[in-house]
Amino acid sequence: MPMDARSLVEQQLETGTASPLQFMLRLRRAVGSAFREIAACYAEAAIGADVVIYSPFGIFGREAAKALGVPVVGALPAPFLCGTQSYQHSFFPIPAGTLGFGNEAWDSSPGLLRRAYNYLSYPLMNQTGFQIMRPAVNHGLKTASEVVPGTEPYSLRGPFSHITHGPEPVLHAYSQAVLPQPPEWSAKNLHVTGYWQLEEPEDWEPPRELLEFLEAGEPPVYVGFGSMDGGGGEELTSLIVEALSLAGRRGILLSGWGGIGTDARGGRLSGLPDNVCVVDEVPHSWLLPRVVAAVHHGGAGTTAASLRAGIPTVIVPFFADQKFWGARVADLGVGPTPIPRKRLSADNLAVAIDQAVSDWRMRDKSQRLGRTLKAEDGVGTAVEYIERHAFGV
Repeated sequence: MPMDARSLVEQQLETGTASPLQFMLRLRRAVGSAFREIAACYAEAAIGADVVIYSPFGIFGREAAKALGVPVVGALPAPFLCGTQSYQHSFFPIPAGTLGFGNEAWDSSPGLLRRAYNYLSYPLMNQTGFQIMRPAVNHGLKTASEVVPGTEPYSLRGPFSHITHGPEPVLHAYSQAVLPQPPEWSAKNLHVTGYWQLEEPEDWEPPRELLEFLEAGEPPVYVGFGSMDGGGGEELTSLIVEALSLAGRRGILLSGWGGIGTDARGGRLSGLPDNVCVVDEVPHSWLLPRVVAAVHHGGAGTTAASLRAGIPTVIVPFFADQKFWGARVADLGVGPTPIPRKRLSADNLAVAIDQAVSDWRMRDKSQRLGRTLKAEDGVGTAVEYIERHAFGV
């Protein structure tokens, strides 16, 4: 698609983090003008398809597919389109830093005020975001209609009620062991499938320096913020190195877009201590089972990977649904209380790392959850729903 994802992330994090309202305003500024071209690409991709599986950015493909009579299936990495009283919209502010239900099972229901808060968070968040984006989205849909006649712009209410209450399945690609399916979803086409995990690449070989580092001492702590680029890679690296030193731990730093372990020109930082190893990229499925704990931004995919590895997880959320996953990890007892990026310091990161490594209860819960997630087949479950809806299999 004609969109620069890295530039989009950089604009979202131009002040270090982004509130939900800032997120939508910056999103409109970043991609609103490109929606005509993006929508045309999605419409063209829908032509000749047997089924269209769409994410929120793929909403143009959904509307073109409907005009073509092609079956559609929604695919979400977090709860934000389909409302529930059980937990809040994943972009919405989290009161008291908790999602408000039981740790290891569906053992308690939120109180009346919390249920109302949870349920109302979906229309409030979705409609606020949609009204900000609606002119640009409808502008794109008008272009899509030139490629696929019959593609309609949205009314003032938007697509949410049709998606939530319509006949098409909406698949939520996370595990019920992490976030149980709400009871009120049982009679609808809303499903929690389990995580969609990629197999480890067969032809991937770890760098020699990484293997030597792993073999040279006790299992290290993984630190990586993936595509999050809040600026100041050298400053963030210094903070992480100091935190590891305070915690008395070795660390593997994954550079990512944020440039951890690299200088302003993208070169490897010199003078890093021997207890730190910097790598540019490595499959999570290979690395995370070899470390003692993980520190990351709390993206849905990275959270899935660290939980599946059965290791305690320290989440440093930047924006979007990352605070939500951080709160859930803490609720489950498989990680410390999340540390928002704006509040991150060497001292509080060191405390969180020490807790993640030393707390045997947290370690035991992480291992048990990891075994549960490894036994699931989220991809297979998703395929069954897709085939049943699209092909009647």
